[in-house]
Amino acid sequence: MEESPIRNEVLFKRFKLLETFDDQDKDTVIRVIDAIIAQRQVEHAMRPLERQPLTVSA
Repeated sequence: MEESPIRNEVLFKRFKLLETFDDQDKDTVIRVIDAIIAQRQVEHAMRPLERQPLTVSA
């Protein structure tokens, strides 16, 4: 198997296959990956707020 910085073999195989796709399909996959990353970042950013009690200042 080819040396890769991707340690997950299944992901590595999928990305190798993806390299054969046309540019539009590649762009679609990149957008999906970006959306998942953004979703996780938002979820992570919201966690500290969820743990803090709500206070109302007068």
